[in-house]
This record gives sequence, C-alpha cells and structure tokens, in this order.
Amino acid sequence: MIKVAIVGANGKMGSEVVKLVLNSPELELACAIDKFNVGKKITDKIEVKEDIEKTIQTEKPDVVVDFTQPSCIFENIKLYMKLKTKAVIGTTGLSKEQIEEIEKLSKENNTGIIIAPNFSIGAILMMKFAAEASKYFSNACFAPSILPGFFVPINILIFSISPLYFIYIYNFYFLF
Repeated sequence: MIKVAIVGANGKMGSEVVKLVLNSPELELACAIDKFNVGKKITDKIEVKEDIEKTIQTEKPDVVVDFTQPSCIFENIKLYMKLKTKAVIGTTGLSKEQIEEIEKLSKENNTGIIIAPNFSIGAILMMKFAAEASKYFSNACFAPSILPGFFVPINILIFSISPLYFIYIYNFYFLF
C-alpha cells in the first residue's frame, strides 16, 4: 500500500486526487493538507491539516501530490526535498531557474520528483484508466517515443519514483 499525502486537498484538482486515492486499492490516503477548511473531515480518520512540514513528519507518506498555488509551490518543493519525501507536482508557475534548483536539490537529497504543471482532469482520468487497464496486462508500461527502449511501469512512474534521471517531456519533468 502506497501512502499518499495531498497538499491543496480542498482545491479543484486536489479534491479529485483525494477521490482517486480513496478509490484505489493500491493507495492509502495518509493525510490531506490545505490552508482552507482546516479540520474538514475527509474520512473518519483523516481531517484537513494546515501545517505541511509537521503533518508530513507525523504521517510519513511515501509520496506527496501537490496542487497548491504558484506563490508557494517552490517553497513547498524545497520542503519536500528537505524531508526526503517523493513528490508529484501539478502546480504551475515554476521558472527555469527554479526547476534547475529543484533538480539540484533532488540529486542532493536522493529524492524523486515529477513536475507536471499541465495536469488536468484528463491526466487524472488517464491515470485511473491506466490503473484499470493494468489489471488485464502483466506488463503495462509508459514508453515515451523520444526515448526508444526506455520503459517505466506506470505504477512505478507515478508513485514509486527513484532519483536517477531528470527528464523533460512535453512540459512534464520527471526525476527518477
């Protein structure tokens, strides 16, 4: 079971990710974090928390999914790297210089990150469909056409990131 923290859990995309995680047999919602509606019940055991650092340190998620705001995303990412918590970032607004700094921090902290600023409900549906399809295929893989011979199992790509590579593909940044 992969423990997932969702930062920006009350927003449009964050709330969709919460639903996706709650309905996935392979995922467990470790915590929901947002500066709005603090205390809101997500499940019987989980309520929205406000303090990102304290909540991640307490709940120890395997991965953080962040759908917050451009004004705070860079500081959030630096915090995830400091805490050595893998992250999937769906928030826009990072500059080239910030992405270069994130790459450096990822390597220094040996912590993987996916930066996908063009996330949409379509991306969430794609992940859900891929998870459903993987039940019927023993070898479902993500195979970017620009990297022949480079195959990553979808579930590993999305949630079990290991920091070996930094790759830019169609506005998606992957640190494996």
